[in-house]
Amino acid sequence: MITVPHAKFLRKLGELNTEQIAEIEAILLIWLGLKDVDSDEE
Repeated sequence: MITVPHAKFLRKLGELNTEQIAEIEAILLIWLGLKDVDSDEE
């Protein structure tokens, strides 16, 4: 783990739609080991 300077969080870089957020969430769940890669749930 590393610390990130607060200045990195001051400027908004863009927006994500609902579909993009759902895809990121699914990938994070797999990465964190909270969901199986082969799971058919969506």
